[in-house]
Amino acid sequence: MQHIRVSFSNGEVYEILSSVIADNRGKHFADEEFGEQGDPPSAEWTTVFEAERDIALNDGEELVDWAENNTNWADLVADATLVPIPTPDDFTEADREKEWDEGTIDVIEWD
Repeated sequence: MQHIRVSFSNGEVYEILSSVIADNRGKHFADEEFGEQGDPPSAEWTTVFEAERDIALNDGEELVDWAENNTNWADLVADATLVPIPTPDDFTEADREKEWDEGTIDVIEWD
């Protein structure tokens, strides 16, 4: 499942399902075009909802843009999961010689 991850200045890291944000986006645009709906919503409302939701789910930049500019933490906190951060007591000594040969090494370009 796709998530977004947000890090706060105090070191806390949270993950939120992308579908929560995408659903928020879809509902906004569908409500804007057809008004808030009862249950079940109209076929037209559902079409707009799904199209706008899919845009966010298929475009990470659009998803993040919507989250940053159109939601508040209060809108998402109920769906946010705190990611456990290891403490120094959780670390074990690495076998660096072995991991150097077997680990993943990435090339990163800095501007």
